[in-house]
Amino acid sequence: MYDLYESQSILGALKNLFRLRGDGLSVVSVLCLVSALRGPLFQRASMVDGNAVRHIVGKQELQVAQLIPPNFLFQGSVGNPLLFDGAYNAYVERAPIRINITNNEKECGDKCEGKVKGYGFEIKCSDVSNIPWDNSSDSALRQMYQDPDTSIGSAVPLFNSSAVLQGGMQESTFNSSLDDAAGEAQVAADQQGWFQITNLFKSESVCGGNLSIHKCSLHHAVIEYNVVLSNGILSLRSQSWQDDNVLFQTPTWSFPTTFAPAQDFSDPWGPTVHWVSWFMAEFNEEIDIYTSGKEGGPSGGANIRYLLAKRFIHGDINNVSCSTTFGDPTQFVLDRLREMAFRTAVVAATVSDPVLLFGNAELARKACHGLKIGRKMLNLSTRDISLPILLLAVVAIVPLYWKARSEILVLRSFNPLDVAHVFDAPLLQYVYEKDMETYVRKEQGLRRVRCSSKESDDSDDVGAVRILPEDRDIAAVVE
Repeated sequence: MYDLYESQSILGALKNLFRLRGDGLSVVSVLCLVSALRGPLFQRASMVDGNAVRHIVGKQELQVAQLIPPNFLFQGSVGNPLLFDGAYNAYVERAPIRINITNNEKECGDKCEGKVKGYGFEIKCSDVSNIPWDNSSDSALRQMYQDPDTSIGSAVPLFNSSAVLQGGMQESTFNSSLDDAAGEAQVAADQQGWFQITNLFKSESVCGGNLSIHKCSLHHAVIEYNVVLSNGILSLRSQSWQDDNVLFQTPTWSFPTTFAPAQDFSDPWGPTVHWVSWFMAEFNEEIDIYTSGKEGGPSGGANIRYLLAKRFIHGDINNVSCSTTFGDPTQFVLDRLREMAFRTAVVAATVSDPVLLFGNAELARKACHGLKIGRKMLNLSTRDISLPILLLAVVAIVPLYWKARSEILVLRSFNPLDVAHVFDAPLLQYVYEKDMETYVRKEQGLRRVRCSSKESDDSDDVGAVRILPEDRDIAAVVE
């Protein structure tokens, strides 16, 4: 009987509210119904994945390095090539960024979003400019944007992506051996922290005309990234570098002068040079046209697979002519460089051994103050929604007790039949003793029942029904 009353009272309450005939009990009933959602919400607050329980609600502490020790990047005898190589291999394989979750930390199970402050680059790009197509041997196009190792004398570049130290020697991009003066200039340029990316591409489908040039300057900086954490996998929410927030530039962390790479100017190295070298190995490609035969193709560059040129060419990479055009690769290469910097920051922050991170114990003691860890708390609001809904039942009942002395509520009781009439519940609105007798006999499995009733003091209708089974001494009472 109570189950029947409960279901029909809810339906009656909704019906009255829909007809704009709501009253106190109707509102209470609806609020209690909404409060019943607390169960599914709290169940949603945790989920079982295999043999581990992951808390969707909670806080996750992320560690992202804001400065990168040179030893982490350097691939020589002092550095540990496994550190940076691990991040680079994951980048090449497009592998997800997985972070270790300790038992003392709560993990966002499904998905949570937030911001972290980590190592990256401040990027400043100029507008696209033009340079005339010129096949003369001393043309500005060939002098500035062609690999000096190009052996075909009639080759003129149509596409080239490269990086150099800003303020350093142009030829340092291609030559691994410099004299002392050039090496000193490169070390000074490296310590300034700026390097430049230049993309040359032919955008006019005519023989001759102009070629487009897009230049961008980059500097080491602390960047605020928008990130997403899902089941232990960290990813950037946006794929574009323009959506990041540059907080401040950071000085270049020079390689220790006690080691040979900083003193041997024939092969200078530094953190800024590192990223120039990385970009050249990843994206430096040159596509030329040979003026003698009006045909061309891949000519030079560090990346001999020409994946970048194949991505942005409008046509066949093996059938290049003076009418071949290319798209601008600038957005693509900057987004990939930004991704690599972010991966490096995440991996560097996971290295707990300072000796491994800095190269030796002495450097670790001297340089530990130079490594900062950005920590950001990520929250999910499922629990915050569940708690107010849980309190709805309390909020719903309080007004009834507060207004218990009013005439409106005193005239009503919580007797199922009284409430059924208030809510206009169809199955209980016109119930009588015979209906009650039939229902009880059916539910209790009794052959015969004996009924008696009395008027309720608080209602004009039947207020209580007492049913006594004739074949048992136990009374079935409905109130």
